[in-house]
Amino acid sequence: MKPHNPEETAVVLTGATSGIGEAAARLLAPRTSCLYVHGPERPTEIGGLLE
Repeated sequence: MKPHNPEETAVVLTGATSGIGEAAARLLAPRTSCLYVHGPERPTEIGGLLE
């Protein structure tokens, strides 16, 4: 088995626009190559969330 490299990992995180999900997204963002976030808010409401 090949060692896991977090920089080559894509993560899909639901509930990531507020609360615990948002905190998890902020922790995961710099550690993955691609982070997809999903939540009930409109994109215009969370545009700067992970910047």
